[in-house]
Amino acid sequence: MWAAYSCFSRDIELACDERVIRSLDDTDKREYAQTLLQCSIRRRMFAVSPVGVGEVGVKRRIKSIVWFKKSSERT
Repeated sequence: MWAAYSCFSRDIELACDERVIRSLDDTDKREYAQTLLQCSIRRRMFAVSPVGVGEVGVKRRIKSIVWFKKSSERT
C-alpha cells in the first residue's frame, strides 16, 4: 500500500510540475526549479513537509523540468 501511495504522490507532483512549466519560458523554469530546491533544503530542518518535496523527488522533478519539451498539442 505504501509503495502505491508513494508512486501516486510522485505522479501527482510530476503532473503539477508539467502543468506549471508548460507556460513558462526558460528563465521562469529555472526559477521554478530553484524554488523546488529551496523547499527541499528547508525540509531537512522540519519533521513535516509537503508530499513529493524530498531530496530524491526534487532531483527527479528538476530533471523533468530541464528536459521538458512542449508538445504541439495543447490541452
